[in-house]
Amino acid sequence: MYYAKTSSNYEDHRRGSGDYIKIEPDMVLHSELNKNRSNAKGRRQKEGIPGIRYLFSGRRKEVRRLDDHRKNFFLDLFSLKVFSIIIAVLLLSVMDATLTLYLIRNGAAEVNPIMGHFLKYGPLPFFAAKYSLTTSSMVLLLIHKDVHLFRTTIRAKFLFIIFFVVFASVVLWELYLIFFALDKI
Repeated sequence: MYYAKTSSNYEDHRRGSGDYIKIEPDMVLHSELNKNRSNAKGRRQKEGIPGIRYLFSGRRKEVRRLDDHRKNFFLDLFSLKVFSIIIAVLLLSVMDATLTLYLIRNGAAEVNPIMGHFLKYGPLPFFAAKYSLTTSSMVLLLIHKDVHLFRTTIRAKFLFIIFFVVFASVVLWELYLIFFALDKI
């Protein structure tokens, strides 16, 4: 047997007065009976892997409050601009690896000591290391793209542009070497 208070007046509620009505157990839904029990599942607790439903459809696309723009924040939806810059950087990285391997076959040397180490094991480990290092750095930068750099007002998302310019410059340099300077090496 359950009793429910019918008064919605604040003063009656504070004093403990008000009318009560008698509710039979068959009038109460089963979920209402179990909502306060410790073994019952809460309304926010779902079956499955946590966060998987937000993998392709997150909820936070931008910060709503002006004060939050001055803080570091994390979002789970990203713009098409950011996605296209990441794809462009990854494609430039693949072009860089391919052109580097071509130049090395024709007498050039790798000046990057980290990539030179992987080149000792062959072209496939070199290519895999180049792609995995670039991809992992892009993912980390994507996660932290709205974090301030070194306590300044500059956000980490501006590093995407820097990555793009650096990779584009390297690819242009390698194309210059192939078309104009390879005969002189």
